[in-house]
Amino acid sequence: MRTLAALLLSAICLSGCAEGLEKKIIGPWKSDMSRTTITGNAVKDDDARKTVTDVVRSITLEIKDDKSFEMKVLMVVKGKWALNGNKLLLTADTTKGDSFTFGGRNPMEFTLDPSGASMSMTSADADTGGTLTLVRADLAK
Repeated sequence: MRTLAALLLSAICLSGCAEGLEKKIIGPWKSDMSRTTITGNAVKDDDARKTVTDVVRSITLEIKDDKSFEMKVLMVVKGKWALNGNKLLLTADTTKGDSFTFGGRNPMEFTLDPSGASMSMTSADADTGGTLTLVRADLAK
């Protein structure tokens, strides 16, 4: 009986924590270059590194409460999001015959900071690897 009560209490706490984190992530996000790293073959020289850095610096993400998102990375990407524990999954909308990936992945998976103030995604892609960190734009200094 105690085990059942403990499991029930744990489930209630976890669902409440996930709901709280879900509310914290709604809103605008932007790249945090102080915590973002860019590696890979695509950034071997200074000109390429500057170009990629400028693109990454311009990334914005709007997480909406209707489970949709809009990300700007040279172009606008729209899709749906889901939260699985501290993992935020962004799945891009595609039309018939089109495909879209984030560093080779769709969905893109971010790991959320428990405070809901930052999230990071790491890619081991040989050409465009590294870690992208986003912070809440409305909370950033």
